[in-house]
Amino acid sequence: MNALEAGEVDIMSYEGGGVPVSELERLQKLPFLTVLPDLEAGLPTYLQFNQNLEWLQDPRVRQAMVYAIDREKIIETIKKGTGRLSNTMFPATWTHPDNLDPYAYDPEKAKQLLADAGWDPSRQVDFIYYYADQVNKDTVTAIQAYLAAVGVNIVPRLLNPAEIQAVYKDGTFEMGYFANGQGLDPSLGALTARCETQLALGYCNERIDELFDLGLSESARELRAPYYQEIAKILNEEMFRGWLWYEVRPLAFNNRVVGPAEHFSQMPNLIFDLPVYNEVENWEVK
Repeated sequence: MNALEAGEVDIMSYEGGGVPVSELERLQKLPFLTVLPDLEAGLPTYLQFNQNLEWLQDPRVRQAMVYAIDREKIIETIKKGTGRLSNTMFPATWTHPDNLDPYAYDPEKAKQLLADAGWDPSRQVDFIYYYADQVNKDTVTAIQAYLAAVGVNIVPRLLNPAEIQAVYKDGTFEMGYFANGQGLDPSLGALTARCETQLALGYCNERIDELFDLGLSESARELRAPYYQEIAKILNEEMFRGWLWYEVRPLAFNNRVVGPAEHFSQMPNLIFDLPVYNEVENWEVK
């Protein structure tokens, strides 16, 4: 960020996480930069649950945790207005049926669902995350406060990726704050939602497995859409993850280079390391 601001570099890498949302307002005031604040990253962000644990197997518990969080307020304040709410896995709107539950902030409903499910408010929940920047730390703090207000007491722990793999492997993982690169095509969701996959973490719905297969049996979007819309509806109801929002990766470019800002501004969604996101052969320096 310092090198970009000083004019020592012209282009920033998407893989580096982009412009921190806390820095957007400052960079947008620099006349020699073009800042693209709303580039969608194809990243559904969510509460991760280990459903191998009996106390997380009741969908009412998982639903309650989403109702308990004022997601719009977090986006408006901590995330500086970036991102959009998610209520299911897929970022692509053509996969969304009309009747998804919006999970509007409702702490009283959350308390009732937890009571109906027999939730133990004295339980201390190990809650891991791996985003070390201040915005995400503040987000986790806010989530902790919202959940505590309805009787869910999480204890956040910052771990690195190797440490997270270790708690997945030894079965001690309970809950966490995560995202995954869902990408442009909804079929990629099968990598984390199918029965017996590692990141399904005990969740299994054979109808979803069947629907993912059906989604790959057609090539036309209008024929595929009903399959993914049914998956979206199931994942919205069962909350195998507690859907929060779809992340953005803001980017900034020095205006002396023509091409990258123009190209990225046309992108509906970003994915890691694909050459189509560069088109270096079309860049030129003023």
